[in-house]
This record gives sequence, C-alpha cells and structure tokens, in this order.
Amino acid sequence: IFIFGLPRSGSTLLSQLVAKNLQIGFVNSIIAKFWQAPLVGISLSKYLQRSKTDNNYVSDRGKSESIWGPHEFAYFWHYWLNKKELKDFTRFDHINPKEGISWGKLALKVLQMQERFDSGMVFKTAYAANHIRKFNKHFDFPFFIHIERDQIDVGLSILKSRISYYN
Repeated sequence: IFIFGLPRSGSTLLSQLVAKNLQIGFVNSIIAKFWQAPLVGISLSKYLQRSKTDNNYVSDRGKSESIWGPHEFAYFWHYWLNKKELKDFTRFDHINPKEGISWGKLALKVLQMQERFDSGMVFKTAYAANHIRKFNKHFDFPFFIHIERDQIDVGLSILKSRISYYN
C-alpha cells in the first residue's frame, strides 16, 4: 500500500491508522535508521517490540511522536530512486533508465522486506505518486491511496505549522 497526498492532508494519520489496525508491515523509526539494510532493521525492531509502547496517533509535521509509529523512510527512497541533487526531485516518470534506477532491484528489496514481516506493507511516500507508472509496473499488486484535503486548508495548515516551528 502506498499512501500519498499534499503536506498537511492527513496522510500521516492515515498511515498510522493502517499500520495500527491491519496485520501489515511498516517502517518505523528504528527500521528507518537501517535504510541501507532494512532487513536488519526489521529484525531488530521485531526483537525490541517485546517492550514497545502503543502508537498514540500523535505526529509533528509528518513525523510520528512514537518510535514505533510509521516513518517516511526518505533515505531509502532517495537511494533507490537515485535522488542526489535538487533537480532529481523535480523529474519523475521521465527519468532516463540509464540514470541508475534499478526498478527490479527496488521491487526485490521491498519484496524481501514483506517476507521479513510475513505480510504486505504500507508506505507513506510521495514517490509513489511521482513514479506511479513504474511502481505499478514493477511491484506485485500495488495499491495506491491518494488522500486529498481542500487546498486552502492545506495552505493555511502549512502556514500555521511554519509559524509555530520557525516563529
């Protein structure tokens, strides 16, 4: 499952709800620290879960308050989608295949993560929207959820958040 939407649209809350209420794998803050070796992160997270506290659905600008809540896993996606420079973040489905995105290897890595969880997974990532054709082509049974919120409400929420954060 790939969840995406504009900032402040509710995508973090939706990913928290899916992660908590479905028997599905998701990347938490512990796993995210192992973005180059996510299978190690999953194993460590599972080991530590014996003493975990519940996810409380609290987040701050897209980040879950609890280390056990869903994480956007940005470094992982940057690595696999070859996002190295600012220009790489503004080009999507039109990227030349010679520029280093190995869709087969990415799909295999996600499949290995699913196998480690022994379930499907949920990801909150705008890259699913940015590369939706490639995700759809290379992943088995991808399910995309685009969450929408009125654009004026999104803008006002971003403004309020930036005033709060940056004063």
